[in-house]
This record gives sequence, C-alpha cells and structure tokens, in this order.
Amino acid sequence: ARRMAKKESVFGSLGGENEIPPVLVHMVDSFTDDRLKYEGCFRLSGDRTLTEQLKAKFNAKQPVDLQNVDVHTVCGLMKLWFREQAEPLLTSEMYDMFIASIKMPDHLKGVKLLQVVNLLPKGRYNILKYIIKFLIRVSSFSEYNKMIPANLALVFGPNLLRPQEPVLQLQESCLICQVVVFMMEHFSELFEQKKN
Repeated sequence: ARRMAKKESVFGSLGGENEIPPVLVHMVDSFTDDRLKYEGCFRLSGDRTLTEQLKAKFNAKQPVDLQNVDVHTVCGLMKLWFREQAEPLLTSEMYDMFIASIKMPDHLKGVKLLQVVNLLPKGRYNILKYIIKFLIRVSSFSEYNKMIPANLALVFGPNLLRPQEPVLQLQESCLICQVVVFMMEHFSELFEQKKN
C-alpha cells in the first residue's frame, strides 16, 4: 500500500474554523502571570535552536511541556507560528482595507475597522480576537515587562498583517503597528459586539 500523504504541519496551519488552534492555546496557557513579568517578553530573542526543536516536536504531534522552557523562547515560538502561516492572519487580500481604516479620521477609525474585522473568515476572526486579548493581558504587566501596546504591536504587527509587496512592510510599518494598537485599545467595540 502507498504511504499516506504527509500530515499537515502544526506550524503553517490555522486549524479548523471553529476552534483556536491547540498549539496556540498551549503556548498562551503556558504564560502564568509571573512569566509575563519578564522584562522584554516578546521583544528579546530566545534560544533559536530550542525554538526549532520545539517546533519539530509540535509538528510531530509529540507532547511538549512549555512550563520549563525559557519565557523568551516560548515568545519566539509563538511569533514563529504566526510568521510561518502561508497567509498572514489578517490576509494579504485585506491588507489595504486594514491600512485604509487606520488612516481614517479618529472618529471614523473604529467604525471602519469594525467593518473590516467582521469581513475576516470566522476562524481567522476567532484567532485574532484570542491573540489580541492575550496581548492586552501581556501589556497589563508593562510595569514589569516594559511591553506597552505600542511595543507589542511593533513585534506582533508584521506577523499578523503584511502586504504582498515586501517594500510596503517597511514603508507602512508604523501604520501596521497602529492597527494592532487600535485593536488592543478598542477591544470591546471591535470584538464584543455580535459577529454575523
């Protein structure tokens, strides 16, 4: 009998439409409040070799205990999971819509961004809501970790929202960050209204 096709990797897959990918939940759940107090979490680099080893374990569907892994390595692993998606979470197709929304006058930004967020496929919307809520939790410890929303947006923005043209990522990096900061600062109006 022929061997079955290679199983889909955990890294590079968003999983099913109705669930948050278990690998993402596993990473988020590993962050106790104490672990979120480490200065520079999500900004400082972790152990790259260990990050690749953990990624390989996840892809092989092996059990992974993240509680005893250095905080910065787990942070790097989470950013890598988002970065390795074939399509960024907020989709290349919708990139211009997100950027146009954040360029709107202040009194219109929320309304426009809500419209765009609600256009996301259900699975992507759910993951976005989950990760933004987590980033808000990370920033709640900014007194210790120094990761205010703007700093988190700087490291997470390019992993969530990126254009098809790499040159735009540099030119519009400030706008990409503003999108993520706005989502963090206006979470309830963007995500706690009923999605159709």
